Amino acid sequence: MGEINLTNTVTHVSLLKKTLFFKNLRTVLFLEASGRKVDMKLFNFYIFNRSGDCLYYKEWNRSQNSLHDDPDEKRKLVFGMLFSLKDFTHKLSPRAESEELHVVKTKSFCLHHYESATGLMFVLNSDTETPNQYQRLEHLYKNVYIDYVARNPLYDSRGGRQIQSQIFTTKVEKYLRAEAGKS
Repeated sequence: MGEINLTNTVTHVSLLKKTLFFKNLRTVLFLEASGRKVDMKLFNFYIFNRSGDCLYYKEWNRSQNSLHDDPDEKRKLVFGMLFSLKDFTHKLSPRAESEELHVVKTKSFCLHHYESATGLMFVLNSDTETPNQYQRLEHLYKNVYIDYVARNPLYDSRGGRQIQSQIFTTKVEKYLRAEAGKS
């Protein structure tokens, strides 16, 4: 365990909990499940390809949307932040093998992240009381995305084309709604 002071930003690296603290931003790499029932509020869900193209976006309980006029700008900001945080996490990791970014937590929301072996990023924003959603995002990739998008002969993933499948949207919403009730 060590603390590094870099121009008034305290960085705390804990090898046991594998967490990084950056002022008001907390990046949780691995979070144990607490086993308590939590009311989950989901705000939005993104799927990005490795080039940063937003293939899918769905919004639910967002009260404030400062970038409502320019949704493309919001998507670019989210992807850019994830790209930078992943790079920062890899560089700061005390181990030779790479660490994965699972959750970014602020005072007002949690950003849950899953990246597939092919570079697809599944991102879910929720309230701060929502536990780590890594396994649920992995399930969405392996059991919903693969079945209803990747195996769909009508979907062409080249060029960052957005996912327009109504059955995919229905399955995503049904799964997230069901899982929100279980937490």
